Amino acid sequence: ILVSYSSLNENYKRRLQEIGDFILKDGFCVIGTKLGLDCSYIYYDDSQLPSRIRFTIMHEIAHIVLEHTESSDLAEAEANFFAKYALAPPALIDLISPEDYIDIAKRFDISNQCAQNCFNYYQSWKKKYEKSSHSYTAYENVQVTCFGSYLSKHTEQEVTFGNT
Repeated sequence: ILVSYSSLNENYKRRLQEIGDFILKDGFCVIGTKLGLDCSYIYYDDSQLPSRIRFTIMHEIAHIVLEHTESSDLAEAEANFFAKYALAPPALIDLISPEDYIDIAKRFDISNQCAQNCFNYYQSWKKKYEKSSHSYTAYENVQVTCFGSYLSKHTEQEVTFGNT
């Protein structure tokens, strides 16, 4: 369940701050109960730019999917990798043949910081791809099949993933 900070009343914010200093972060997730079932709640700072909000939400989804139960440098690195890979996978970046990270930021509507990380990873991925006879892996083929035609049909000026 996604919960924006602006939707929280003051009492709820105070209760969250008693648990930890969460309100000062871009986002966080907790496991709660709704209608007797465990569910994940992702709280996020909706005063940020949309590109930052998407990254934050994907980062928190990563913590849930990867079943991180404690905060650590490794857990944060894994969640960051998951988020950048989900928002701009290298096989899809390859389809746009970026000259630099700015191309990626614009096309995938992600922050410059995220785009720089994606571009750096893409460059190392590209070397491996070229050594493997230009063959995508099975999951990269799925990504290209699902989203490749979208990228090829729409130019950067027409639409980006964040503004569909």
